[in-house]
Amino acid sequence: MRDVLVASFVWAAFAAAGDAGGTAIERIESGEYALRRDTQEYARCALPGIEGAAPAAAVVTGAGDGWTRLRLTWELDKAVARDEVALSFRLPEGIDFWWAPHLAPNDGDCIAQHVFRSPALIAAAGPRVLAIVPDLDICGAGEAAPWFMDIDVPGKRLVLGLGKTKIIGHVHYHRAPGMVLGPGKVELGFYATAYEDRAAPLNPWARVTSFLWTRWGRPLLARGEPSTAPLDAYVAHTYRWAFESWKDAIWQEFVLDGVRVGAPKFIANTTESPNYPGPMDQREFLSIWNQAWFSSLRSATGVARWARRNGDAVLKEKAELTKAFALAAPMRDGLFPSVHRTAMERVEVRGVRVNRSKGWATGYWTNSNRVPRERGVTDAWYHILDASFTALLMLRWHEEIAPDPKLVAYAAAYAAKLLSLQDAKGFFPAWIEPASMRISEVLRESPESAVSATFLLRLAAATGEERYRRAALKAVGALIREIVPEGRWEDFETYWSCCGWGREEFLGRKVPRCGMYKSNTLSMFWTAEALLEAYRATRRDEYLGWGRRVLDELSMYQQVWQPPFIHIPALGGFGVMNFDGEWNDSRQTLFCELFMDYYRETGDPLLFERGVAALRSGFVMMYCPENPKVKPLWEKVWPFFGKEDYGFTMENYGHGGAADRGGGGIGSFTIYDWGNGAAAEARNRVYDHYGDVYIDRARGHAFGIDGVAVELRGGAAALADRAARPRNVKIVFEDGSSTMVKLDGAAAVPLGGATVAPGAGPAGAAGGLDSLWKTPVTGERRRASSWNRTGANRDCFILAPGARVALLGHEGGSGTVRRIWFTLGGGKEEHLETTKLRFRFDGRTTADDVPVGMLAATGPWRVNDVVSPVVSVMRSRPANRDSPGAGQGSVNLLWPMPFERAAAIEVLNDSEARMTMHYHIEYELHPVERPLWFHATYRREHFTTPAGKSEGEKALGAGDYMFADISGHAGRYVGTVLAVESHPSRAGKWYEGDDRFVIDGDGLLHGTGTEDYFGMAWGVHRPYQGYDHGVAHYERRLTENDRFFDGRFVVYRWHLADPISFRRSVRASIEAGHGNECAQHYESVAIWYGRPCEAEQ
Repeated sequence: MRDVLVASFVWAAFAAAGDAGGTAIERIESGEYALRRDTQEYARCALPGIEGAAPAAAVVTGAGDGWTRLRLTWELDKAVARDEVALSFRLPEGIDFWWAPHLAPNDGDCIAQHVFRSPALIAAAGPRVLAIVPDLDICGAGEAAPWFMDIDVPGKRLVLGLGKTKIIGHVHYHRAPGMVLGPGKVELGFYATAYEDRAAPLNPWARVTSFLWTRWGRPLLARGEPSTAPLDAYVAHTYRWAFESWKDAIWQEFVLDGVRVGAPKFIANTTESPNYPGPMDQREFLSIWNQAWFSSLRSATGVARWARRNGDAVLKEKAELTKAFALAAPMRDGLFPSVHRTAMERVEVRGVRVNRSKGWATGYWTNSNRVPRERGVTDAWYHILDASFTALLMLRWHEEIAPDPKLVAYAAAYAAKLLSLQDAKGFFPAWIEPASMRISEVLRESPESAVSATFLLRLAAATGEERYRRAALKAVGALIREIVPEGRWEDFETYWSCCGWGREEFLGRKVPRCGMYKSNTLSMFWTAEALLEAYRATRRDEYLGWGRRVLDELSMYQQVWQPPFIHIPALGGFGVMNFDGEWNDSRQTLFCELFMDYYRETGDPLLFERGVAALRSGFVMMYCPENPKVKPLWEKVWPFFGKEDYGFTMENYGHGGAADRGGGGIGSFTIYDWGNGAAAEARNRVYDHYGDVYIDRARGHAFGIDGVAVELRGGAAALADRAARPRNVKIVFEDGSSTMVKLDGAAAVPLGGATVAPGAGPAGAAGGLDSLWKTPVTGERRRASSWNRTGANRDCFILAPGARVALLGHEGGSGTVRRIWFTLGGGKEEHLETTKLRFRFDGRTTADDVPVGMLAATGPWRVNDVVSPVVSVMRSRPANRDSPGAGQGSVNLLWPMPFERAAAIEVLNDSEARMTMHYHIEYELHPVERPLWFHATYRREHFTTPAGKSEGEKALGAGDYMFADISGHAGRYVGTVLAVESHPSRAGKWYEGDDRFVIDGDGLLHGTGTEDYFGMAWGVHRPYQGYDHGVAHYERRLTENDRFFDGRFVVYRWHLADPISFRRSVRASIEAGHGNECAQHYESVAIWYGRPCEAEQ
């Protein structure tokens, strides 16, 4: 029995509640109530009553920012059976936009409270928008009276009420009888806003997302939800689980077409636990995936970041093996498969029939089996979405993990094919049959094209090729015209995963009763990401406006509260689509950084907070001690779980559309690449880009990411540890600078200078280096370059033998040189030694004809890759096909070089051969007072003179090889590059020489060995790229006793975190072997900042 009797109603105009001009709820002559804004009526509703019970007390209050709350309360003295008690909002004619979080496709269907993640009902007529939000302070409080919503487009109704539901499909809710109310208090209520928005594009979710997060999400986040445990603890559990305790089940390593590869397998279940008492039964075929959903390459980037941060060589090797697997995918006509799998068989083990793999010897390439088979597509077909996502990850690896030309070449080969597949509108296809290259019409025009657009924009940025940019922006235009306004978020997961409902009837069509497409959050994410990438590439506000609209729609699937009927920490997680039941789905860690990135462009702090909550929620479903609410649920369902299973992570919760306190909603399987491995990747990526705490000094915002509360107080940031675990915390600032802080309870961080930490990522790295000379950052940008003024494409100049050419000649204003990029043509080995740079700042020569090879830390013999915050070099290609020579490459010098009046940079060709040079120098004009000037001191000895010395003499440094002997200056010593050529005939261990710094004539810093000073140990064993140290050139010659490390080596050491300050002088030297026993070739550059002492000026 349903009751819609009108209750007695004590109402107050919204204005009376203290928010003039807001939404009013007023009783009209018919006895109904109207929702109005100013004179415009947006909806009418009849308040429900319960037959046989006293009328409800109804109270209207202002909620601020144009929102009104209505709460109904019944006091029942006995139990009352009622199937439904509901508010029905009747809307006027002309509604052209409808939205609800779930589909209710048929009469009698509804939206159960289980999917109330960010619950709202929204309708609009042109610029007039009405939004209804359930009162989450009371929603679901009574188990006997669950809440529901409904959207009925033909009936022009929105419904919010109390009533039971049943599940009739995955996940299809239908109203059910049997609700019993009372005795006691029964409540029902909502918030409403009605407004007119003529902004373009119209964003009907903007006010709703802001309200939901501000009212419920932000307070929960401030209290520490969904977790305050250190994120690295979860990452450590993940990698121990995958590579140690469960390694026999998870890690796969084998030879594929002659190449050793490895990766975690696609899916595992609880029968594969080392604690499981029965025989292992594999849930699906043994496989490794590189798909847009489950991506081993994405997870491997997280492993690589973690290995780099922690110096873990074992995990670094595993990441490299997974990268090798991605590159092993055979390319045919520019396309490549995404899945490698084995054959399977059913066998009997201990009397139980189980599913087992036949091993990787039976392996073969295929593609995802989440395909429209009913429309003729099979897993043999290429999926463009998967290929574009993998190619995008290859570029990100190359840009952020380590340069690898193979990755760029593979991605570029695919891109050439991709361009040929774009249609006239701008869309890229979904599926292609491999034999005939026939394009399927299924999802021929879909938001899956967004991933290809993002990939092409990143490739355009990496290569400078305009054709990629044009194609990408054409695709983005198609999304704006045909996908975003309609909310047509259809992709492979929408119809061909867990929920196939609607693929026969509604593919490409709105569901009539709801006025919506069946929609998936992946499509929203991909599109918002592509729009942000387009904005960054063009700075066109149109892209940012549409992107923010899509991001707000995506936000409506994020969990903003802690429902009493969800028995895990809920804040921050995401649902999948508008016809599925998941909470805390693993996509939240794919999404999290996009919200942070949008904050950087918009300045809206709610976005960054959402990103933080999404990241933390990615670990909530992990079985481990750090999750005390979830761990007992796992043990109720799987009582054999123990510490060996710490790290096991279900990809979501409540998948089937229901959950309970007894463990209902806890699953039986895990997917490393869509669970713990994906979450670990997100943590490591966000750490590199935004740290543990992100502080935006310019906007006055600060965000604790990893169990840290942060508050800006005057000139400092006050940190408070919420995890109760002393640890080092990385602070990243808005300009990309960062610093490390030891946090033990609390700490204060000055908001002035900072030092750079590795992996600053999109925040940039240059700004933090300003702490080396204490000068502000803002100012007017300038560039000097070799661009061809005639309009031709030959953007270089010829440098004749013996010629000296000015690259920069600025006078008449203070500023900073930010970046120097150049590449040399000719590719001769000697050019690294004979091409020299001279720097003059404010009339003083601070670097006099320093060879570019040494200044760039690549050395005098060959162009080598160098990756560091202040110098980067990418080796491009050999000089010619027959003789590698020095090779060609690009050099980036990122040391900030301040000046007060003038800056001059010159290049000298000190050889007998002509050469070409491309370059550009980025500099900025802004106020500078008394900077420490950049210096580079070059020295060379061929060969050092052996000299035996007593220990006392050695302490004085007499006979050492000198990096720099600086006097009459105050400043900071910040870096050393050393090239050594060691010969078998010249005995001695060059790497045993101690470094020595004599500061201001008496302070002595004494080291323990050359390899120790340059950040290594026990010799020089391989090429290595670190944050502040590395081996750029490694050319070892083996001898009878190969302990002497004969050969040619170039090593570098940057003092970014530990600059050596001096007030008058510094003498930097190193022994040429223990006791200066070696006669070897030594060549070096010392980098320092300084200016003459007052007496010298």
